[in-house]
Amino acid sequence: PVVDFHAIMSRVNREIQKNNPAATVVGPDRIHPGAPGHLVMAYAFLCAQQMPEYVSSIGIDAAAAKTTETVNCEVEQIRSVAPNGISFACREFALPFPVSEAQKPALNWVPFQQKLNREILTVKNLAAGSYNLKIDNLLVAAFSAADLDRGVNLADYPNTPQYRQALDVKEINDRRLEISKKLRTIALVRYRFLSNLETVPEDDEALSRILYAAIEKIKTTSGYSYLKKQCDDFIELRRSENDFRQQTEALFARIDQVNKPKFHQWEITPADRN
Repeated sequence: PVVDFHAIMSRVNREIQKNNPAATVVGPDRIHPGAPGHLVMAYAFLCAQQMPEYVSSIGIDAAAAKTTETVNCEVEQIRSVAPNGISFACREFALPFPVSEAQKPALNWVPFQQKLNREILTVKNLAAGSYNLKIDNLLVAAFSAADLDRGVNLADYPNTPQYRQALDVKEINDRRLEISKKLRTIALVRYRFLSNLETVPEDDEALSRILYAAIEKIKTTSGYSYLKKQCDDFIELRRSENDFRQQTEALFARIDQVNKPKFHQWEITPADRN
């Protein structure tokens, strides 16, 4: 099986170039797509895997104080809050995906939120008016009864406890990424410049001579500066390779600890009471 990245990236490129012929989804070098382009690629990849669209979907009938729908979540302790409010406890089985500022242009190019990041709250039979949604006693936003009747996507709101938990996971994963880049540098230099050697010198000076002799042969190519820096870094990084691998595994384990969804207390009450 394959994922057709070319089709979606070409389509997005054509669309954004209608207004600005110099715009590109694949970066100034026409290769590296940057944060927005990577989110487009992630969208295509996840759709190809037939990933579910819902983080969760919570449906509540405020008049009857009961659920009308629960998708990928569990709801408990529903009760009416006078006047015209409702509260409940809920544990969603997934976290919303935290879209960074750098990635947000992609939300205009592909329906990422609508197809893969739906954390929907729907509340029926509320009296007309404005209502505050609080989760764990933290104000998320004010919504009209009509908004809640249609359903709101809480993945668009970065101040929910669930979103903040997802940001904690992202922060750990960002640290893992930085360490993985170092391992990538080690692998790249070994493959590109040292794979034909029976033994790689342990001595830094001898290793430098080999690497820079190889680098000089491509001095006139466009990738010279990048590869030279990779070689510079390799000499320093290679001795810590095992430590980098251990750090990476530890961070994966930490992610697995932090990403567990939790029960939260939800409350929807008339805005003029808060």
